[in-house]
Amino acid sequence: MNGNNRKKRKKKVLILFLFFCGLILLAVIIFQKNDKTQSAKWMMKKVIVYDTNVKQEMERLLEDGLDVLFWKEDKSDTVINLDYNRSIEVKTMGVAGDASILFPNSNGLPAGETGYCILGENTAWQLFGSTRIIGRRVAINGENYQVAGIEYQEKELCVYELSPDKSQEIAYAAISSKSREQVEMDKRKVEMVLDISLNKISTHDILSYNK
Repeated sequence: MNGNNRKKRKKKVLILFLFFCGLILLAVIIFQKNDKTQSAKWMMKKVIVYDTNVKQEMERLLEDGLDVLFWKEDKSDTVINLDYNRSIEVKTMGVAGDASILFPNSNGLPAGETGYCILGENTAWQLFGSTRIIGRRVAINGENYQVAGIEYQEKELCVYELSPDKSQEIAYAAISSKSREQVEMDKRKVEMVLDISLNKISTHDILSYNK
């Protein structure tokens, strides 16, 4: 009889364990369905100059809870491994803001900082013969950057941080919104903020840049 009782208790414990596991799994599924965070990327209506004014507006957007990324694309640039004197022509992107919106699996660039980059997997192999290169340095357009991560989805790529001091043109934007319904509102907010920041640029600055 004692043996039968032990078996019954074990069976009850097993049933309770499976029941609680099922509850946990159900909670995870419900949480994932309720997590409606949406990202969107688009070409802006006009090319703008990324400078200190735009950076300040981006910081205000972040304070308001809106993650945003601006970037410029080049068909190809020369990326140089200065240690081994190796170089490769590869697609490059200069970014400002939260790069994890576009590259969530690349360890990310330190948001708001400059002097960092991420390399596509194949780019890393061709330059260094390895992907274990966090902290190593490369040169792009005469500027040195520290490797902050590897991008495994787009293998032929180099993404680097833009500096507001360089006043470079950017044409693309991306946002991470709380819901699908919020995306269009956030896009309009970004465009409106950019118009405000552009109005702060003096005519002298614009003429000097176009020269």
